[in-house]
Amino acid sequence: MTIKELRTEKKLSQVAFAESIGVSASTIGDIERGRTKVSPKVAEAVKNVYGVEVELGETAAAEAAEKAKAKADAAAKPAKEKNEKKAAAPKKTAKTADGTKKKAAPKKTKAAEAAKKAEGKAEAKAAEKKAEVEAKAEKAEDLKETAEEKVVKAAGEVKEKAEATISKAAAAVKEVEAKTEEAKAQAAEKAEELKKNAEDEAAEVYKEIKDTVDKTMETGKLVLKFAEKGVKTLASQAADFVTSFLFGKK
Repeated sequence: MTIKELRTEKKLSQVAFAESIGVSASTIGDIERGRTKVSPKVAEAVKNVYGVEVELGETAAAEAAEKAKAKADAAAKPAKEKNEKKAAAPKKTAKTADGTKKKAAPKKTKAAEAAKKAEGKAEAKAAEKKAEVEAKAEKAEDLKETAEEKVVKAAGEVKEKAEATISKAAAAVKEVEAKTEEAKAQAAEKAEELKKNAEDEAAEVYKEIKDTVDKTMETGKLVLKFAEKGVKTLASQAADFVTSFLFGKK
């Protein structure tokens, strides 16, 4: 299994996959584009994390070149075989001036030329196609990396804004709580003040009532005192009267 096949199977971006095995996203991008091989260190990290052995292999460029060569060889094969058959056929001989036979000089056949030309065209076309495919693949990977970077950046911005909003909300809650505590303290202070005023007023009323009662009791005492004095006077006068009546004393 290749790195790209494993990453696609796990549905991970290059950035997420790279972070999971402890390498940079550019390393994964270079491996997938064939710019570099899978190092033993990367292969070991992948095995430790995902339990999968990835192919070390050649670079994609080498693989593409090999494929292009194989395609060119396949295209030139029929002409090459035909040329080999002609070369293996018995050579025509010609007589010399002295009547001996000599081998005719081999001639380049049109088939051989066509085969060579076809082989060259096939190789050139394969190389051109390979370069085109590699350029498109590289462009696609660059666009993908750019998109992934934009997604990561956007996610970071969203996270940052969310954190700022949460921070503001927390500050607002703290402010409300502080105001609530302040209002509670003011209410408690006001209640204490009202209580003290009520107690002071009650004490004043109590004092007034006590003073009134005390004055009333003092007045009663005076009345009793005068009454007692009057009774004693009347008793003395009655006694004098009885004594005078009985004994003739005035």
